[in-house]
Amino acid sequence: MKKILSYSIVAILLLGGGWVWYDQTFATTEYYTKIVSKGERVSIGKGNERKQYRYKYNLPSYTEDNKEKDIVFDSFKDKPLKENAYLVLHVNKSKGVVGWEEVNTKDIPSSVLNKLDSN
Repeated sequence: MKKILSYSIVAILLLGGGWVWYDQTFATTEYYTKIVSKGERVSIGKGNERKQYRYKYNLPSYTEDNKEKDIVFDSFKDKPLKENAYLVLHVNKSKGVVGWEEVNTKDIPSSVLNKLDSN
């Protein structure tokens, strides 16, 4: 009986630790935002014998339940994101923005869309 209890406790601890690790590493929260400027062009160093640039954005963003957060993220290439585009940002607690995609206004909750359009 004691062995079964010991194994059960170890299994629960391993599963709990695995879930915490997964949540910290891969889980994301979706934030909606609107590109309202060209962003700030910043140098990220040299590559292939030429300077490399990205565009940095600092935008108000909202979850589906209207929680606001100012989020800072960079473009992937030396090209600004399309102005007035709506994005869903995939934000990890420890890594920050790990990706984004453009969305249609019909895919954004109406309360969030109203806040984005009023900014």
